[in-house]
This record gives sequence, C-alpha cells and structure tokens, in this order.
Amino acid sequence: MPQITVFLLMPGSGRTSITVPDNSPANILMPAIASTLALPNVNADGNSLVYRLKREKNNFVLNDDDTLASIGAESQEVFSAVPMQLTLAN
Repeated sequence: MPQITVFLLMPGSGRTSITVPDNSPANILMPAIASTLALPNVNADGNSLVYRLKREKNNFVLNDDDTLASIGAESQEVFSAVPMQLTLAN
C-alpha cells in the first residue's frame, strides 16, 4: 500500500508530520488519525465530534470517499483536521 507523508496542522501546537496510506478513503483515514493523535472527541458542550480532512492550499474538505491519491496530494503538503459536531437523525 503506497504511503505519503503530509503535515497536519494542530490547534495550539503547530503542525505534525504523519505518514498514511495514500489510497485510504477519508472516512477511514480521518478517524484513525484523530485516534492516533488523541484529538478531542467531544466539544465543550459535551457533544460528539467527528473530523474532516481539509487541504490547506485550497480549503478543500475531502469527501468521505476521497483519498489523498485521488485529489493529487503531494508529499509534505499541509492539511488540517476540521472538527464537526456529530448530529444524529431522529
């Protein structure tokens, strides 16, 4: 499985280098990154959070089935983890 090393912006602590599979869909990749980096899974109000991966050079938020390879990500490119409140359908 091909790997790519990218930077992930971390709130309050700069950025960190991560090496991940370039062909894993974002909906598989981002939860693994969030868990590995121990990103908060609830907000200040106690609501559950999920994270989306955002490409910093054009502010593109990856869709669930996007991969780093499919969007043409380059080694050492900068991304950020965007927290989103999890909402459940009634």
